[in-house]
Amino acid sequence: MKVKVKTKDLKVVVSVLKKSNYKKQNYGILEGVLLTATKNKLQLETTNLETSVKINLNAEVIVEGSVLIPLKRLESILKVNKEETLMIESEEIKKEETVIKTKVKLYKLSLNAMDKAKFPKKEVLTGKGIRIADFISFVEALKAIEDFTSRDEYRPILEGIMLDRNKLVATDSYKLAEIKLLFDIGNSIVFTKDIVKILESIMKVVLKDVDEPFFDIIIKENKESKEIGFNVTGEDFRFNVITRDISGKFPDYERLIPLKEKAGWKYQVESKELIKLIEEADKLVELTKSNIPIKLKFNNGEIEVLGNVKEVGDYKDVLKSNQWTDSIFYKVYNSSNKEVHSTLVKEQAQNWIKNEAMPPEGTDPDYGGDPVKYTIKEETNVLLAFNPAYLITCLKNFAKPTIYIEHSLKPLLITEENSGIKTVIMTIRIN
Repeated sequence: MKVKVKTKDLKVVVSVLKKSNYKKQNYGILEGVLLTATKNKLQLETTNLETSVKINLNAEVIVEGSVLIPLKRLESILKVNKEETLMIESEEIKKEETVIKTKVKLYKLSLNAMDKAKFPKKEVLTGKGIRIADFISFVEALKAIEDFTSRDEYRPILEGIMLDRNKLVATDSYKLAEIKLLFDIGNSIVFTKDIVKILESIMKVVLKDVDEPFFDIIIKENKESKEIGFNVTGEDFRFNVITRDISGKFPDYERLIPLKEKAGWKYQVESKELIKLIEEADKLVELTKSNIPIKLKFNNGEIEVLGNVKEVGDYKDVLKSNQWTDSIFYKVYNSSNKEVHSTLVKEQAQNWIKNEAMPPEGTDPDYGGDPVKYTIKEETNVLLAFNPAYLITCLKNFAKPTIYIEHSLKPLLITEENSGIKTVIMTIRIN
């Protein structure tokens, strides 16, 4: 193989390939980049077995062929090479007609090539897909939803992002986000969140190349696996990203999203103002450092922001709500004065005690203790607790969202009219 390519183009390509190649589990052959020269194109490919990235760029191909070299070595050469172009030339060293090794001339190096026969190549997905008109909006939606994925490597399905027909969904079981898209892929798949950084780096490259790149999404499925391909074409580069479906059962997210019509309390807030108070409380009384939740007390037309750390002190501020709907909460407390149920209808609270309470009222679970007794209390405000970082994540995608509260023991729905985004956050039980 012998090919001449612009140094600046190679630097751009390597900056994208690093996003998929550099993972802590990558070693040996997976540290390599496969260079393939055909006609007037040079293709570079990396993989970590889960995700493969192929990039085609214009080149002067003198001799067609392919070679596998360490990506880090290529990056190091590009950092020191000040020439406008870089010649890449491979030479097979033979002994009695048998190739014993391949040398690659790069800049001032004669580099030992890796065994390209062992490289796990991935074919570009072709066939029926869907062309997306707005590549930038899709990448921005991925960036917004990435914060809702899990960091728990023992729950890989929650580390991924679900593309479910016309929605992107992610959850770590503490918070959840759903973003409605302007297209319908007609299928569903859960893919690695690593795709976000790869597509973001591609976006930065192609926007310098063309205003509106061609962007296609293809999902292919067989008995063994399901894969998704993202194909982006600009003026000087063509990118192909292929990744597999993450195995496992993704949560039934539609059941987890509270319904607006069931909410008894609705508060419209300025996101920036509420986030400012949460961050201030966290900083002043060290909530996160002490693993203490932020508390929000919803009153008529206002929200009290409360932070309490025993060793530090108490924080309190009030945020006015421009629009609100308040109701009476009927809360059920057990014999230990612990809240066990909450509803907006008194009869439902009474029926819950009669038919669903465990242990049932009047029983003696402690064998010799007092019989279980439940009490219903009317409350015109509600006090909720949250992980401060999670709450900020749920708020920051909106300017002026509405917070929907069904009752104090259920997750909150946060959304904004016509935004296409819904976020859900679990409350923390207050003792």
